[in-house]
Amino acid sequence: MLSIIICSINNDFLNRIKKSIFNSVKVPYEIIVFDNTDSKLPITKTYNLSALKARYDNLVFVHEDVEFLNYGWDKNIIRILQDLRVGIVGIAGSTYLPSVPSGWYLLQQVYNHVFIHQGFKYDEQEVRFDNHGEDLTSVYLLDGVFLAMRKDIWKRFEFNEKLNGFHAYDVDICQRVSAYYQNVFTNQIEILHHSEGNVDKTYFDTILHYKKQYLDFDYKKRNYEIEYVQLLEFYKQLRCHYDKHDCKEKIRPFIKLKYLGFRGYFSFKKMLMYAK
Repeated sequence: MLSIIICSINNDFLNRIKKSIFNSVKVPYEIIVFDNTDSKLPITKTYNLSALKARYDNLVFVHEDVEFLNYGWDKNIIRILQDLRVGIVGIAGSTYLPSVPSGWYLLQQVYNHVFIHQGFKYDEQEVRFDNHGEDLTSVYLLDGVFLAMRKDIWKRFEFNEKLNGFHAYDVDICQRVSAYYQNVFTNQIEILHHSEGNVDKTYFDTILHYKKQYLDFDYKKRNYEIEYVQLLEFYKQLRCHYDKHDCKEKIRPFIKLKYLGFRGYFSFKKMLMYAK
């Protein structure tokens, strides 16, 4: 049985996903909708308040701009969550956990596992299928478009209400859960995601806030090349919103030998020295 939780600001989107849930779910379920049109609370708050109302032990947090395309996806979720080693299940994630500011998606494609029919504003839908043929893969971080977990997992970790807005809530809870449980990607849930998302100034500020909480986190494995590439890309995008001085100050806590290694550390310092 499933409790499906949706934070809503668009009735048309909401009605569409409700219809797709009705047409694709086999087991008994409930839909808990938090109407956030007027209150405009952070998504973390809406999810936590909604989860308190859930009657069932399996929780699905999903964006309203989604349609489910395959029948019986719910049984796959319940089957996966029966393994008590599993923390969170999603349909897009990565197998490397960066120390530096980053979302779940990595520039090195080999680490990404994605199965989404993605709609773009000016293009026809595109299928992203980068899961390397594996039905179930252990990952660290997952995209918040779809997150499933048992109620006991949510109760232990909850969504971090210190994060404002609608960014980083997914990678934050996934990182905390990954220290104790195994997060997994599955390609057994097929969705159409109608929106591209919004990577704006608020996104970068929230990612920085999220990562600064984990400066002392026990990153069990570290790849200096990935860390360098991710931090460099983050810096480049940050420069679209802040001047050089502000960017340096914002990423300063992450320019460390333990994150970037000897070569990456000095290369990054040199790049900043000559950056315009």
